[in-house]
Amino acid sequence: MENIGVIVQKPSVNKSGKWNYLDVYYSTSEEFNEATSKMMEILYNRNADGKCIVSDEKGTKYVLDLVHSTYDTIENKIRIFPIACHQLSDNSNKNYNNKKPKKDE
Repeated sequence: MENIGVIVQKPSVNKSGKWNYLDVYYSTSEEFNEATSKMMEILYNRNADGKCIVSDEKGTKYVLDLVHSTYDTIENKIRIFPIACHQLSDNSNKNYNNKKPKKDE
């Protein structure tokens, strides 16, 4: 599973119970191009599972099951649209916390 980058906001659920989109920013166009290539493999490869890893600014890692992504070449930003999110536990990258965050978090 590929690590796509660092997100600035914690994954959250909207009022209808769906996951909100997340933005991943890149400082250079080279980093953005590399991440775009990874996203193409994650979403469109024949054997793709649609899953990736992102980290927040505190280092917490999340596994996202993606349904779509958009690409902003001006701001070097990828907007990802998850349908599921699992926080990786600190002691093992194979254990997931399947609880959705509370709406007020």
